[in-house]
Amino acid sequence: MNSSQEYTGTIVKINQETVTVCIKQLAACVSCQTKGACSSADVSSKLIEATINNESFEIGETVRIIGKKNFGLKAVLMAFVIPVFLILLILFVAEYYKKDDLTMAISTLFVLIPYYLILFLLQNKLKAQFMFYVEKIDKK
Repeated sequence: MNSSQEYTGTIVKINQETVTVCIKQLAACVSCQTKGACSSADVSSKLIEATINNESFEIGETVRIIGKKNFGLKAVLMAFVIPVFLILLILFVAEYYKKDDLTMAISTLFVLIPYYLILFLLQNKLKAQFMFYVEKIDKK
């Protein structure tokens, strides 16, 4: 799957339609020969909720998590890039109309309220776009 990203993890929780999988992410320095001299954390755990594809799973089972590669880019775009763009847009508009600094600061912050409210109202649609899927590793 070229347009997808895969992780291997262990099931820690099972619901009716989803499972929660714990994946271990290793830092790039894990394979470094001098890692003993470094104090950076080299392993972190993440919990990912994934949709079940008509299969039965057990807690503790090792599975593969599959998601689209562009998840991260879309998430960064919606969470950071668009809000910064909105803030800058409002800042330039307020500067054009010669507003005082306090008005500019407050208006740039208040522009985020409707944006994040819209994201909150669209959370079910967004959750469908950012869904991971789980599959057994030992397919027979």
